[in-house]
Amino acid sequence: MRVDLDRLEMLANLVGELATQDNSLLLQNQQSQTSLETVEKGWNRFYQLMVKLQDKTGGRLELGQTIIEEIVQIGEAIDDLKLFNKQSNQILKKRQQTLQKAERNITETRMLSLESLLNRFPRMIRDLSVREHKPVKLDLIGTNTLVDKAILEKLYDPLVHLVRNAFDHGIEEAEIRQNRGKPEQGKIEIAAYHRGDRTYIEVRDDGGGIDLEKVRKKAIDKNIVSPTEALELTPEQLYEMLFLPAFSTKEKVSEISGRGMGLEAVRRQIESLKGTFTLNSELGKGTVFTLRLPWKLTITKLLVFSLEGSLFAIPINNLSSIVSISPEEIEVEEGKRIYRAGEKKVPLVQSMLLNYNYPLTPVADFQDAIVFNSSVGRFSNKVMLLLIAQDSDIIALKIDRVIMEHNLTIKPFGKGLNPPPYLSGCTILGNGRLLPVIDGVQLLERSRKLNAVTKHSGGNFLDLNSPLKPRELELMPNKMEGVATLPTVLVIDDSLTTRQTLATTLQKAGFNVIQAGDGWEGLAQLQQNFLIRAVICDVEMPNMNGLEFLSRCRQEYPVDKLPVLMVTSRSSDRYRQLAKQLKSNGYLTKPYLDKELINLLCSCLNR
Repeated sequence: MRVDLDRLEMLANLVGELATQDNSLLLQNQQSQTSLETVEKGWNRFYQLMVKLQDKTGGRLELGQTIIEEIVQIGEAIDDLKLFNKQSNQILKKRQQTLQKAERNITETRMLSLESLLNRFPRMIRDLSVREHKPVKLDLIGTNTLVDKAILEKLYDPLVHLVRNAFDHGIEEAEIRQNRGKPEQGKIEIAAYHRGDRTYIEVRDDGGGIDLEKVRKKAIDKNIVSPTEALELTPEQLYEMLFLPAFSTKEKVSEISGRGMGLEAVRRQIESLKGTFTLNSELGKGTVFTLRLPWKLTITKLLVFSLEGSLFAIPINNLSSIVSISPEEIEVEEGKRIYRAGEKKVPLVQSMLLNYNYPLTPVADFQDAIVFNSSVGRFSNKVMLLLIAQDSDIIALKIDRVIMEHNLTIKPFGKGLNPPPYLSGCTILGNGRLLPVIDGVQLLERSRKLNAVTKHSGGNFLDLNSPLKPRELELMPNKMEGVATLPTVLVIDDSLTTRQTLATTLQKAGFNVIQAGDGWEGLAQLQQNFLIRAVICDVEMPNMNGLEFLSRCRQEYPVDKLPVLMVTSRSSDRYRQLAKQLKSNGYLTKPYLDKELINLLCSCLNR
């Protein structure tokens, strides 16, 4: 029975939506649990006070015993609420496991084996062998390997290019093979298998391999590099030359594989499928082309981390390990920063992930995160690295800290955006905030290619945005033309309910909103987010109150550069005068009309 792909896609998206909603419910349950713990502490204090009062009055206080009995009943109700909250969490976690199973089953339903595709190639090789008088056999391994149907339909042309290249460029003539002590019959092998969340397809031959000296000479002849520069090219850089348009070491034009256009076409096609394409070769022994293609999973276990004050996510299975090291363990070698993982030199990737025009979620805006390794954070002298590995390649991404590990839904970017290729989409946290999701394999491939095709500029990192050749330019993030940037307002209040209500009012009026729970968090937000255009602040808050925040704020942000409105239930002239002396732009007492607040805010922004 045939199942429509669009219908399966719709079902997968619905499962993803349910998972996102469950994450929101889990976060709300955590917040409810925190509120219940606060209420319970207050109840305990009140109960102890009443017991002391009864003891001091010798039980003569008429209402004392009645009040204590009522307090006990309230305590029992609090215990009931805590139990319900715990049971609700357990049910939600079971629901998430069920949704993951459903999503995996939907994914497997849309998968097809490679058998129907790969079985088309043996006849092609037989026909070419007869026509070209070149004995070659083809072996197929892993034909039962499953791939997404949408990907399967786009694999035929790339594989045709690679198989023809292997036959024409790779396998030597029978006489040459005999002289080299090889069997007269050449061998091409197509092997498919799964590793992690990727499907691998390898096309290998036992031919003559790639003569890197010929590649070097051709690069000089085509004026791609000077003779001096050519001598400094590494094998990886020389292999990268083969992906340039019209670059081939073969002298004669062949109808079978053309003159090198195939590899360029293959790479473009595989990258359009969010995959990667690499080659390895050994002179005299053969060449291996490797295609890595992603599984299309909606719900994935992601690691959420902070980087330069903003939050990002990366699939757990992209990571080799997470290490915490001292700054002295980072070395500079040939102008690059590296970390030694045993005998392996691991280059550090520059944090150019912030170089696209979209407001990111600040760390302070995600207060309910479970922070792992909290000792390795902003105030520690340790450096935290995410090690991203693919086969023998490995890079390190320096981060601020790990926030949490969670099963989250990855959603693709809209058609109006042109994100960099190392971002696979975005995910929605329980608090409704969007995070970009890094594709570790694409990030590693990007840094590998740039390291191969560009000369080191003497910087401290691999620069993912260094000047590129024309083919590379299209991979860079573009600014969103024609998209208006909404004014961003920072709301500071220790009451979650008040913050959410105020945020909803502002969002309906067309503002972006960032939230903070006290003055300290508000200052951190101002330092991390340059998009903030105005602040609405409560007066009475723990840690740092609104007036202290206003005083600190005005030391760095003049009254005409950053409007600050005080919104509070304190209506006395003393507080109003203090706010005025500290150069607030407005003072509203609760309750107030939403229209009054919006008009005052717009007036301050338009001055």
